[in-house]
Amino acid sequence: MKYDVAVVGSGLVGKALALLLAQETHYQVVLFDQTEVSVHKQSVPMAQMRYQDAAFTQSPWAVSALSLSSRAILQKLGLWAQLVQMGICPFAGMEITEALGAGQLSFSTSDLNENCLGYLVYNDLLADLMQKAIEQHECITQYQRHRLQNIRMRADRVDLSFDRGQYSARLLVGADGKHSRVRELLGISVTGGRYEQDALVCQIKTQRPHEWVARQVFLEQGPIAFLPLTARDGFDPMWQESWPRACASEQYSSIVWSLPQNQARDLMGLSCEAFKRALAAHVPTALGSLEHCSKLAKWPLYGQSANNCVYRHAVLVGDSAQVLHPLAGQGLNIGLMDAAVLVDLLSESQQEIGLVHSELFLSRYRRVRKLHQKSLLAVTHGLHVLYRQRDWWLILGRNLGLNWAHRCRPLKRFLVKQASAHRDYLPKSFWPYHQQWPF
Repeated sequence: MKYDVAVVGSGLVGKALALLLAQETHYQVVLFDQTEVSVHKQSVPMAQMRYQDAAFTQSPWAVSALSLSSRAILQKLGLWAQLVQMGICPFAGMEITEALGAGQLSFSTSDLNENCLGYLVYNDLLADLMQKAIEQHECITQYQRHRLQNIRMRADRVDLSFDRGQYSARLLVGADGKHSRVRELLGISVTGGRYEQDALVCQIKTQRPHEWVARQVFLEQGPIAFLPLTARDGFDPMWQESWPRACASEQYSSIVWSLPQNQARDLMGLSCEAFKRALAAHVPTALGSLEHCSKLAKWPLYGQSANNCVYRHAVLVGDSAQVLHPLAGQGLNIGLMDAAVLVDLLSESQQEIGLVHSELFLSRYRRVRKLHQKSLLAVTHGLHVLYRQRDWWLILGRNLGLNWAHRCRPLKRFLVKQASAHRDYLPKSFWPYHQQWPF
């Protein structure tokens, strides 16, 4: 069967890309996944249901940080209002501290002149919303349990061989993650790879509410992030004049603790109470004591970039193109930006469908995205390397640098713009969906 665009991989970025293509262009889109993808049988759970004791202490939830530009992309898809009603957690501040010293850097909404710096969203809720939209869209065909076996480039198309059939498309998009099968079959190499670290993930309840602040502490073993969660739903500060007072519903946080592999393995082997004692020693004073902790999950950490995100009639997006250390919280944001830029370029070229598979067109995408992708990878990898050093002069330099950045308002404004907005990279066709761009 023949399609205009074939997307391999139906994670959050692959789903978003397929929906944007169907909404912004007239192309016929096919979406492949090697697993079975479905919406939860029960109605999608609201936020409060997660915080009942029985649910809270079970498996950890996967959450992602969204920038204001990612919010604009989801608004364009018509999914944002539904996501807010199901439960998100906006944050108004960020605090970064150095455990080996007194270095501290903090950001607030005044640094960006916005009502909000970003959001924490539940990955499963967002995936369910996207899947429902895909199933209702007539321009998207979805095939599940299809494993890609071979790719063959033709003059004007790409032939795809799966274990369940043969397909062809004018453009192939690899959105199948850090172990991308598309990237492998195209023979595209990567720079970087597996870090000697794992991330421990869980959710906790603390004595005091987080006050809508995301916190990250650089410990000797590795950074630990305290990402704010809330049991209330329907709250988006961009729709309201003021923030509500943080209360019992804001005593929850999601933890991402990056550790050397052997230490992560040892902590995974502890009992729940023993792990709580180990974690309690690192909970920021502002949160008070640690009251409850869910079960743990462990994820391997990577920092890698495809040496070419474009090859003939194929393009890589999301984790297929680059994987970032979680210390910056930009993984999903950069993937959604990849999708938005690609769709914007495709919508401009849809009058001449032959451009969809041209190397000239794809080279334009590569030029547009290269700076953003490479700069984020360089920053996150550089921070990872810097904070693993134990030389006293480097520790001193880190502390002095954080304190200087905290006092330098123009630098803080630049940094928070890069972390929270990314306006410089968001296509203009997405701007009207953002309420204001003050900078």
